[in-house]
This record gives sequence, C-alpha cells and structure tokens, in this order.
Amino acid sequence: MDMACRTESKGKTRASRSIQHFSSAAKRTIKVAYEYLKKTISVEDPFPSTDESQDKSADVMDDPSYQLALQAWSDAAEKLDNELIDPTLEIIQHIRDRFSQYCGRIKNQTQPLVISAYGFRSLASLTQATDQSVEELLEANRNIVKNIKQSFWNTMNHLSF
Repeated sequence: MDMACRTESKGKTRASRSIQHFSSAAKRTIKVAYEYLKKTISVEDPFPSTDESQDKSADVMDDPSYQLALQAWSDAAEKLDNELIDPTLEIIQHIRDRFSQYCGRIKNQTQPLVISAYGFRSLASLTQATDQSVEELLEANRNIVKNIKQSFWNTMNHLSF
C-alpha cells in the first residue's frame, strides 16, 4: 500500500479508511456492500462466532467477519452487475473494517430497549450511590439475567438436534 493510502494519527501510521483510491466501479460496489453488510449484521448474524482453536497464522479469510464482508461484496457486485471486478484483500478489509462500527450501532440502539423490556436498572438511577446500593442494584440485574437464562425462550440454545 503506498503512502497516499496511509494517514497519521497521534504519531501512529495506519491504513486510510478512505475508498477514494479505488476505481469508480469498485467504490460504487463497496458502498452497496456496506449496506448489505449492515443488513446481514442487523437481521441475520449480528455476532458471528469465531473458532477459538483456529491458528492465528491461518488464512485471514477464514474469519467469519471476513466471510460476511466477502458475501456482502458478492451480493453488491451481483446487484450492480459488476461481477467482473474481483475483490482484493484490501477491498474486503475496507468492508470488514465497518463490521465493528455497525455492531456497535446495533448495540447502542437496542440497549435502551433491552433495559426497559427486561427491567434492568442503571447506576444512574440511584439517587444516593453507596457501596451497598450499587451492590444491590448489580445483584438485582444479575438476578434478571439469571431468570432470562433459565426461561423457556432461552432454552433453545441448549437443545441439540
């Protein structure tokens, strides 16, 4: 990667997040791929599992988030009839780099809904935050989690087919 594709931030050199150096067809496809990635994370697989036993030196493309990025590229290329453009590892990395950002957005948007739906309490709700009141609040929240884990709706994770 040449220096035009790098930026300096706080004394560190890192790869640029800009897609300006790609061809116009690749830029269009990347932008559509971002939307496909958002859809996949939002609707189908927000937190893909990773294989803990996977060797760190193994092929980076075996990582589930890279697979999602590659699928997003394929879907975008098909939609735009750009199937002749083969994605490079750099292109897939640009798409994959948005993965964490999109997961964070989902978390930020759903967290208030989950808190209110299950009755969790925030530390900010305490008027007098003492060690005892904080511990009581945390224990109440832990009990809610325990009840959720034991509920009927959570048992599907433990069934083997």
